[in-house]
Amino acid sequence: MNPSEPHFSGIRCLLAALLCLVSCVASAQFYTSGSDAPGLKWMHFDTGHYEIIYPAGMDSLARSYAVSLERYSGFDNPGLLAKKKIPVILRNRTTYSNGIVVLPPLRAELYTTPDPYDALPTPWQEHLAAHETRHVGQMLATRQAPWNIIRILAGGLVDGAVVAVRADQSMYEGDAVDAETRLTRSGRGRTADFLEYYRVSFAGGDMRDFYRWRYGSQRHYTPDYYRAGYVAMAGGGAHFTGLPGKRFTDSFDAACDSLAAFWRRDETDRAPFLEARQLIPEPAYYTAYTGLAVLDGTIYAVEKGLTRAASIVAVSPDGTVRRIGPMNSTSSRLNPSPSDGRLYWSEYVPDTRWEYLSHSDIFFLGPDGKRRRLTRGGRYFNPAPSPDGSTVAAAEYATDGSCAVCLIDSGSGEVLKRLPSPDGVQPVECVWIGEELYVSTVESGGFSICRAEDFGHVTEPVPVKIKQLWTSDGKIMFTADLTGVNELYALDPSDGRASRLTSSRFGASEFCAAGDSLYFCLPSAGGRLPYSMHRDSLEYRPADFSELPEYPLAGRRETPGESGADDTRMSEPRRYRGSLVPKLHSWLPAYLDFDSVDNLSLYGVTSSLSPGASIFFQNILGNLYGNAGVRPSSDFSGRWRAEYAFNLTTDAFYPVFEAKFNGNARDAYSYSLTQDADGRQTLVTAFSDRPAFNLTLRAYVPLNLSRGGLSIGLVPTLTGSITNDRLFTSRQVTGDGTGGYPSAGVTTSEAGMLNRLTAGVRGYVMESIPSSRVYPRLGIGAEIGGSMSPGTGGLIRPNVYAMLYGYLPGATQTQGLRLSALADHMTGDGPLIMDNIDSTPRGFSAATRSLVTSSFRTKLKLSADYAVPFGAVDWSFLSPVAYIRNFELTPHADLSLLSGGRAGSGKLYSVGADLCVRLGNLLWIPFDTRIGISYNYNGGSFMDALLDADYERSPHSIGFVFSIDL
Repeated sequence: MNPSEPHFSGIRCLLAALLCLVSCVASAQFYTSGSDAPGLKWMHFDTGHYEIIYPAGMDSLARSYAVSLERYSGFDNPGLLAKKKIPVILRNRTTYSNGIVVLPPLRAELYTTPDPYDALPTPWQEHLAAHETRHVGQMLATRQAPWNIIRILAGGLVDGAVVAVRADQSMYEGDAVDAETRLTRSGRGRTADFLEYYRVSFAGGDMRDFYRWRYGSQRHYTPDYYRAGYVAMAGGGAHFTGLPGKRFTDSFDAACDSLAAFWRRDETDRAPFLEARQLIPEPAYYTAYTGLAVLDGTIYAVEKGLTRAASIVAVSPDGTVRRIGPMNSTSSRLNPSPSDGRLYWSEYVPDTRWEYLSHSDIFFLGPDGKRRRLTRGGRYFNPAPSPDGSTVAAAEYATDGSCAVCLIDSGSGEVLKRLPSPDGVQPVECVWIGEELYVSTVESGGFSICRAEDFGHVTEPVPVKIKQLWTSDGKIMFTADLTGVNELYALDPSDGRASRLTSSRFGASEFCAAGDSLYFCLPSAGGRLPYSMHRDSLEYRPADFSELPEYPLAGRRETPGESGADDTRMSEPRRYRGSLVPKLHSWLPAYLDFDSVDNLSLYGVTSSLSPGASIFFQNILGNLYGNAGVRPSSDFSGRWRAEYAFNLTTDAFYPVFEAKFNGNARDAYSYSLTQDADGRQTLVTAFSDRPAFNLTLRAYVPLNLSRGGLSIGLVPTLTGSITNDRLFTSRQVTGDGTGGYPSAGVTTSEAGMLNRLTAGVRGYVMESIPSSRVYPRLGIGAEIGGSMSPGTGGLIRPNVYAMLYGYLPGATQTQGLRLSALADHMTGDGPLIMDNIDSTPRGFSAATRSLVTSSFRTKLKLSADYAVPFGAVDWSFLSPVAYIRNFELTPHADLSLLSGGRAGSGKLYSVGADLCVRLGNLLWIPFDTRIGISYNYNGGSFMDALLDADYERSPHSIGFVFSIDL
């Protein structure tokens, strides 16, 4: 067994997997990350370990990835010795750079666009292959003993449960980072950026335990859990049983102590360090400033922090920070154009409908302070304006894997010239020196700087991270981690000689200059803040890029070709016919009642588990999935029957289609609406001898209009439901009283089966939610719609509704206010009501809710919630069972104005609060979890009548809160 791979006690983990299986099924979340346009044709071929699935016409790209995947498959990866081929889907039409391995069903998805903003000194496909094949091996290892015993019971569901039980998610990612670091020339473990904040924290005495680094804090900044996992796996050995125990945490602490000691020695060797002036006061919460640029004497930057969503800001000489507008968090650094007063950047632009289709376009902030878009529908990254401002150079990454440097007209956005890069060379950032254009590149040997015209090397490739190019005094200025921390370097392109200009304790980055001043950012426990120093303080020291820094956890580089599999046999490409073919991947000796509503704008998912049987299916492309089940149930008469259900969802078409069918839970109803001589109407209900069924069909179009750091959406929805419950009204018939039909002599007529047709449209504009806030700082959403029951002779009233909700800042940076209003009005004069909109205040009983819904023609509900996070305790004494991050108090109030009812008009209200503890994890659930209580005091003009009629037992209501942020 490889020492970096965790090992486990079989019996304890077997029992834990059974418990986790119930949790995984109850959440009913099979991983789907989006869809592609239905017109896209797919091809596939087989290699020794994989089935490569890719868009038609991308054969060369697919073969290249197949070779890389096979190169790393057998190396130190025993899980991949399985005979069954693993599907690998190449997603080449998105400009988002990532790779995922998910189950069930087990598959890998590789987003082939190279990382433009945080490129490593390793070609993107090599990095993906090394990292993701390690994940594939981790997933396949779950099918070995003793896991295969319980896999017979539930199929692929067991895989997900065992993955959660076998190791924490951070362990899997840390192990994969360790693999990419050992098997490539770089990897994140050989970069200064990856553990930079750990270095800063350790120096300040912030020696958190594993759980605090893993699950984070509401008060203190915490990098993502990849880093904690890497320290545990590469530095701590990570031997534990199921959830991490004391031996594991002691080992992690020892690894941190070793790192701290190494960094102290390194700082002693590199001292003394530069002295600089901090430009802004220390913020109350961690805040990072990136992408510094100076234009017309003003410093611009992108600000982002624990309580602040990404935004463009201007920093004045006196330290005042002025917010200009929101900013996409997936964007390039800012690049100024002094000749025309523009500030350029590129950012990720999603497609309106298809998640796997996106663009990257160039934007700029003009002298008038307005944001404008230069290109549309492009794949351009890291724009660099020419000295005269007429041309913008940018890297371009095509869908077929080829790359180029494009020269773009700054007025029209048209491409004036395209400079293709050689195969295997990724252009990253451009920089102008006069009319000469240079570009940093990533190739097999690492980073280099080249002439853009012919991609001739100015510097040879080295496995050192080079970033943030700019120019000064005829030299190319850049940031590199040659000494183990980020420093400023200057390169003379005429002779290829480089010099180091700065020496900093933890590293410095985001350099820019104006006049005699040099501006940059230094990392600290409180953020990444801007500093300045006089340029005369810079010291030019020759830099030797052949002397690479030491990274204590990285260890020795290993070569896959020497010890690993290199099986590049490929079958002939053929059309992939499984685009909409579901695969049965899991089953369960239990019944899952799955009720799904879209969660695009703060909606959720609910489900329940009961005795029975269920099956689960999904196609490999992830755009068609569902489940079916059967369970025993008893009806009102006490008779046992087999209830069945079927759910299907597909987003393979422009509208998303959902179908839900339930049957045989009871006999169908026959509703008879009778009227006496005084005109009073009575609804009489009787059972038929037919099994009841309910079919709901839903179609909606999730239009994604997000731009510039704002989440913007528009979702039109159409839902139809029908049952075989029947409705009868007056007319003379002759019947025998069987089958649920009225007896002879009764005046009835059939009005048809009960049904409901609902249409609505929802729209929203939201800022993103920083990690230390509960609500977005600003946002607004609205929905309007209506429903009716066609074919029922006007007996069932239609209704229309409108909802408006929004978010406002609170008294502190972490607090926030949510306001909402919901209006519902029933039209027409039909005697029957099928209104499903709940306008009752919180805390009232289900009986009251049903009464309010059916008794009033017009309802208006006003609500206010004020979120107050507090007590950032970061308690890990219960870990690994639970990690307590902080507490949340949410006072709230509801007011419902009711009119048009038999009892006249009136109101109901509730005031109360939710008090919750926010957990980083709960057992094997690695998601933020809230557990608490909710109190409401209920009142209003109808309250006494509700108490007298036993609809309510008390004006006081206490409930429990349990939610998981999936």
